[in-house]
Amino acid sequence: MKKAYLYPVSTFYKSTPNQYLEEFMDNMGSGVHFLNRDYPSDRGILDLWKYISKIDVIFLNWIEDLPDKKGGVLQSLFFILMTWIMKVRKTTIIWVMHNKESHYDTNRVLKDMLFRFVQRKSDYIITHSREGLHILDNNGVNSKKKARYYPHPLVEKSIPSSDQQVADILIWGSIIPYKGIDKFLDFLYTNNLEKKYNIVIAGKVSPPEYEATIKRFLNDHIQLDNRYVPDEVIAQYMAEIRVVLFTYDGGSVLSSGALMDSLSTGVNILAPHVGAFKDAQEEGLIATYRSFEELIELLDKDDLFPENRRELIRQFIGENNWEQFSMKVTHWIFEGG
Repeated sequence: MKKAYLYPVSTFYKSTPNQYLEEFMDNMGSGVHFLNRDYPSDRGILDLWKYISKIDVIFLNWIEDLPDKKGGVLQSLFFILMTWIMKVRKTTIIWVMHNKESHYDTNRVLKDMLFRFVQRKSDYIITHSREGLHILDNNGVNSKKKARYYPHPLVEKSIPSSDQQVADILIWGSIIPYKGIDKFLDFLYTNNLEKKYNIVIAGKVSPPEYEATIKRFLNDHIQLDNRYVPDEVIAQYMAEIRVVLFTYDGGSVLSSGALMDSLSTGVNILAPHVGAFKDAQEEGLIATYRSFEELIELLDKDDLFPENRRELIRQFIGENNWEQFSMKVTHWIFEGG
């Protein structure tokens, strides 16, 4: 059995569970034991020191955001040192490349350095978008040698049946600047379209100054449910809308858990033509746009999605659920597949 360390397993993620990390540990199989699973830390990557002599493998997620954490410079330098120690100890380093870069512009120089460093030093790289492979190749990393594209795993979900359409558009998840929601709303107002669609924005807005930005655009047709919205409420919203919309600008995004959570219900989805959204469009699962002008054209179409879309989604889920993902990763990394 491989003894593993997963980053991050923090007190923050335990108080607000990250479904991706929980599913990752649940499904990686009996051959991998996560030593830190039941011991969340408030010390960030510094917690790794307790396990450095015990682990055979480390899984890294969102490591490029280390500089923004408490004591971020120290944590970043510590991570670099620990990486060299792990290379000497022949610990297998596996990086899940979730994004093209950090979503946030703070500490950009150190983040970019870390991003390049972990690309070079990882033994294996998992990306949930084909675009990730191209980025690695462009950065001088041989993706064919040490990287694989596996779609973000998903679980089939159901939503309540409903005969009524309460709104045209649902935008949901964490309402934060890099998702570009304010840019979409500003586009609507600039083009006198702010009352054309009934829009529900559901999710906690942060930081506070961004909340003020979003509230400037609210009216009788654009509503905000500003809280950590329970899953059952999101499901009800999905049952009563025409389309789920993603407004990411594509600058840093590769994959999206919210995309897969939405896709797993069979709801209609519109998203920018980037990263995992582009991959899903090529599978016939969602529709994508390259500009807000094109988005409006798509919203006004009656035959936007193919008739066999739900069957395609069921097939996609069967091929890319968590069990299939863990089998593929295990076979590739631990069985030399």
